[in-house]
Amino acid sequence: MSSRVAQRMAELGLTLPAPYKSSANYVGAVLAGSFLHISGQGPIRGNEITHRGKVPDDQDLEAARDAARISALNIVAQASAALGGDLDRVARVVKLFALVNCTTELNRPSRAIDAASQLMLDVFGTEIGAHPRVAIAAQSLPFGITCEIDAVFQVREKADI
Repeated sequence: MSSRVAQRMAELGLTLPAPYKSSANYVGAVLAGSFLHISGQGPIRGNEITHRGKVPDDQDLEAARDAARISALNIVAQASAALGGDLDRVARVVKLFALVNCTTELNRPSRAIDAASQLMLDVFGTEIGAHPRVAIAAQSLPFGITCEIDAVFQVREKADI
């Protein structure tokens, strides 16, 4: 029997990438009690950055929204790896925290990050995927990436499923 989340992802045509492995002094995810903390994820496929540069203004958001979707999918990939592939253990998306690399003309970075929030709703459903979030305009981000998003998930024990 296929998992609920895996079935939703298949219906959406989404495939999880391999989780990004940092060469720096941090890990991709930490499970602390019933909370899974996911490190900041950027728009990376394989080992290639897909979106670099600043978002110029509120009218030119499509590339930033794509970067946010890729970053969110990388969050889900980190969660899957930390949970042994069992995304049905995610009980709640507790919070997203996002930074958007932008010029001073972008006054609503949340519009770019809406794409990441929508991916969480699509993958986990409204009851589990609805979440609070922060979206902040940043002057610069590592390697010039367009956005970086971290997350906190509440997870169930295997026996609770």
